[in-house]
Amino acid sequence: MRLEKARGDHNVRHREKDDTNISIKYRRISCRCVSSPHLRSEVSCVIQHIAERSRWSDSKGAIAAIGTTLQIESHVRMDDGRLGIENKGIERFKVLRICEERPVLICEVEVLEEDDDSHPEVVAVADEVRELFRTLIRLHVKKGTIKVGDEEYEPEELKVLGPRDLSYWIASNFREMPQHQQILLQENSTLQRLKDEKAVLEGSVNYLRARLAVESAFTSDSSEGSTGSEGSSEGPELTER
Repeated sequence: MRLEKARGDHNVRHREKDDTNISIKYRRISCRCVSSPHLRSEVSCVIQHIAERSRWSDSKGAIAAIGTTLQIESHVRMDDGRLGIENKGIERFKVLRICEERPVLICEVEVLEEDDDSHPEVVAVADEVRELFRTLIRLHVKKGTIKVGDEEYEPEELKVLGPRDLSYWIASNFREMPQHQQILLQENSTLQRLKDEKAVLEGSVNYLRARLAVESAFTSDSSEGSTGSEGSSEGPELTER
């Protein structure tokens, strides 16, 4: 399988020209995919805009060895010609060799097999991750980070996804942690992926509980005034879906 990715050039002198060419190529590939039903359902081109380069390459521009094919779920054409694309990861792959680097990155890849996620330990950890995510949602609602009609708001994915798919969906919510997302994508074990996510969620839940307790204490004491803002680690970015 050969995959294409829009990729930036790290030669500063030629960056502006290269970025323009890449942007044009990216738009052409995108338009071809969204206008062709067979490509939309069986996307063989992994498209990623140059602005998102940090998600699949390091600071030196070296690409990650593990990636994922994408299926375009929906798209919106904007007035300025840009495309707003919503996509879903389908299959993980390993880069075997780089075929071409310019004007876009083309690689030969091997699709990776997924492990069995039916083992009782995997199912048990998945259930713990589900409950932690539910708790995190309730805490965010209480804090006012997200606003929903019901504090028991629960994404459908928490109810229907099996352990493996759940682990990938949870990782997709770590939007402010792109490098961690890549680490999770590269993990071959569903159990280990879930354990890693469990640790992140536990840290986020504990932090938010402590933060809410402090804010509640200051709010109840009118003579103390409000707390100042501070850096935080509130975990996955949660939004209404």
